[in-house]
Amino acid sequence: MATSLRYCFFSNGGDLGDWSDEEFCTKGHYAIGFNMKTEGHHDTDNTELNAIEVICGSRGSERCGDTASSGQHDWGDWTGEALCPENTFMTSFSLQVHKYNNEIRDNTGANHVKFKCRNFKDSMRNFDLSYPPGYGTHGSYSESSETCPVNSAICGIKTKIQSYQGDEGDDTTLNDVKFFCCE
Repeated sequence: MATSLRYCFFSNGGDLGDWSDEEFCTKGHYAIGFNMKTEGHHDTDNTELNAIEVICGSRGSERCGDTASSGQHDWGDWTGEALCPENTFMTSFSLQVHKYNNEIRDNTGANHVKFKCRNFKDSMRNFDLSYPPGYGTHGSYSESSETCPVNSAICGIKTKIQSYQGDEGDDTTLNDVKFFCCE
């Protein structure tokens, strides 16, 4: 479990699914980067973004070998890492979501996520962080979340995952995410 003081930021995510268990970096570690599990476009039921994994590091932004993730499905592949510039940490995010529409046959839920990084003690300079190309196939980005207060950074994650809908159902998988900030 992370430090006792936590802040939680919400996104513009979809309504489908159930909240998975939250997971945190070990105490004293914060998000220095992330991986995404995405399913590439194909002719049948597309799900796009299926999982987000936070890469944790120390206050000196050195990797600690620790990660935090929440629920996911088997579909898709991990993209590879996107890391904040040295000595910066993830402090806010924006989620690209394809809002559910029962008029179409293939809804995808969340498609991509991007972050802002900054120094732990500095609220002035932010750096954009996304995995190329920086957007998914469907949907639009929310406004950026509130930023973690000075002397804190993202340290945990909780995702809303739709369960498998069967052979005839429309799977969306990851629909929403909450990130937690720790001092």
